[in-house]
Amino acid sequence: MQSSTDNTVSTTYGGSSDKPVAADYDGDGKSDIALWRNSNTTFYVVASSNGSSSSTSYGNSGDEPVPGDYDGDGKADIAVWRSGNATWYILKTTTNSTYSEQFGISTDTPVRNDYDADAQCDIAVWRGVESSSGAGDVGRWYIKKSGDGNTRTDRESPETRPFRLTSEDSTRR
Repeated sequence: MQSSTDNTVSTTYGGSSDKPVAADYDGDGKSDIALWRNSNTTFYVVASSNGSSSSTSYGNSGDEPVPGDYDGDGKADIAVWRSGNATWYILKTTTNSTYSEQFGISTDTPVRNDYDADAQCDIAVWRGVESSSGAGDVGRWYIKKSGDGNTRTDRESPETRPFRLTSEDSTRR
């Protein structure tokens, strides 16, 4: 449903094995219909600003698509996380060049988001259950903040794994 018009919109786009990766790729403040096709390692985007379609081949088969605005220009950057080497590959819209960084381990789950409120997507992973002295089994978040480049870790039990942490969450631990 479009919140601005209260209308339901239905669009046929993509196939059953495609992965939806909606984000604001054109910088108009609205999410664009987009998908990642693992079979040919291609992102397909329909711009909300003008309905034009584009495709960008990026990554390898088996990569996890993790688009987000990593460079702070208001447009989602095409990005993938490769679990085999725990490396993030980001095609930045500002430079049209790839930035890569090893962050995490192969069994982590990528959980990118803007955790430090600087209008840039932060590289982050969630690591399933870890034993922690005196704390029992916990899941752990590892967040590389884009603002200062520091890594923050937070613990959560597997039953209460949150969708998003705020800066206040890290000070309570």
